[in-house]
Amino acid sequence: MFDTLDPHDTPPPPAITELVQGCRVLAMAGHTDKTLGHVSHRDPAGRGFWVKRTGISLAEVASPADFLLLDFDGKQLSGVPFRPREWAIHAELYRARPDLNAIGHTHPYYACVMAATEEPLAGVTREGSLLRPRVRRFRTTSNLVSTPELGAALARALGDGLVVLMRNHGVTFCGATIGECVLTGVMLERACHAQLKAAASSYPWSQSDSTQQHLTAKGALDQPAIVNRRWSYYRRRLALLERRRGVADGAFQPAPEPVPAGTTARDVALSELAVSHRILAMEGHAENTAGAITLRDPGGDGYWTKIPGSGMDEVFGLAQMILIGFDGNRIAGSGSVPSNAVLRAAILKARPDVTAVVYSRALHAVVFSATDQPLLPIGEDARHFNYNVPVVTEVTGPVRNADAARTVVSRMGDASGLLIKNMGMVTVGESVMVAALRAIALNHACHQQLTAEASGFEWNWDSSNTEGEPRNGMGTQERLETYWRYYCRKLERHEAGCPLPGE
Repeated sequence: MFDTLDPHDTPPPPAITELVQGCRVLAMAGHTDKTLGHVSHRDPAGRGFWVKRTGISLAEVASPADFLLLDFDGKQLSGVPFRPREWAIHAELYRARPDLNAIGHTHPYYACVMAATEEPLAGVTREGSLLRPRVRRFRTTSNLVSTPELGAALARALGDGLVVLMRNHGVTFCGATIGECVLTGVMLERACHAQLKAAASSYPWSQSDSTQQHLTAKGALDQPAIVNRRWSYYRRRLALLERRRGVADGAFQPAPEPVPAGTTARDVALSELAVSHRILAMEGHAENTAGAITLRDPGGDGYWTKIPGSGMDEVFGLAQMILIGFDGNRIAGSGSVPSNAVLRAAILKARPDVTAVVYSRALHAVVFSATDQPLLPIGEDARHFNYNVPVVTEVTGPVRNADAARTVVSRMGDASGLLIKNMGMVTVGESVMVAALRAIALNHACHQQLTAEASGFEWNWDSSNTEGEPRNGMGTQERLETYWRYYCRKLERHEAGCPLPGE
């Protein structure tokens, strides 16, 4: 009978309004990872489930129109045509667990680190004590759970639990109600954060058995009155925070600006170069005036980069850019030629496949570079680099001469990312967008591994799942553009002083 449904005619049930808020509460609690993550609600009419569409972040979910209805075989029955690739997580968990009415799958930072360890969740905080008996592990794959078979395997791993930690991937959590599901996700990230922080402190910590038994027996998540009270609090807190920022109900969503007539390919590339500098600054790559993105000139005359003395967050257009020839002389723009541009020029000369180069002193990458450790695929970001992030130890200090640049280029080979010990990181790409996205991913991957190592817990990764990935390791062009549009929207909100909760 579903074949006769118009995909745009079935209105979402009233509960989806609550789920809209649930997405933004999860974002506020640290569950945002670009446009990744989705939350669902079992359809009250028994047709399947309503799930968040792709293409927007949890923080950007603004109305029930951001959800679509799928049946348990993944067929879309209503809503916009943006079905999540991991729809099978929801379908198979709902099949296996009739008691569940809401499910979330996200990539929260601390829970993802815990998922890479073999350490059981402990009662460092009340949240850990409450969730501990209900946390399970999923080790079948670290790739997307995009088939019914993998979804069924995840359901078996969850069993009668409320949370499943998915090794080197993310987490899935659920509940009998939307409030219970969202609270479980919020509590999980807080519990994992607390445990990792306690472990990293090296101080002894413990919890008495009687406390664990008391909290488990009391079971706040089993008491609807407590769930409703806490869920109401988080919804009020979200509303208050959004009002203070001028983004009530997720209202601040920048509209794309039309491209003016007569715009050339060079104009578009330089505009993207300026925006990319500011996005990287927003994402933690600005360290006073250090760091820059270099773009091969679309006209073939040389390469563009920011002028010396300006910060990444100050690049708004041509006034902050300079065009340099491969002979090292300035062709256009103001200011002098940056002394450290020699490395980026050397990479562009040696790598015809590269259009853009990022050099950054992002904190986590610099710290990780000092350890001489290989970058391992704890999570999705590290897996983008396919075990190939060389660490240059032969160069000390800024790369400002041809000999040092040749050393770095030689060590880099065909890698898409590189660390220079105690100095910073380099990423490259076939476009500014790809190079910048890789820079964000590399710094985040270094942060994750540092956090995992600091805990002292045994942690691991699934090396079998890195085989056969595309060369750029970051997915399809469509996926990259989805991420990039999100960062551009986030930048506009950031610069307007209206960041969404969780941003």
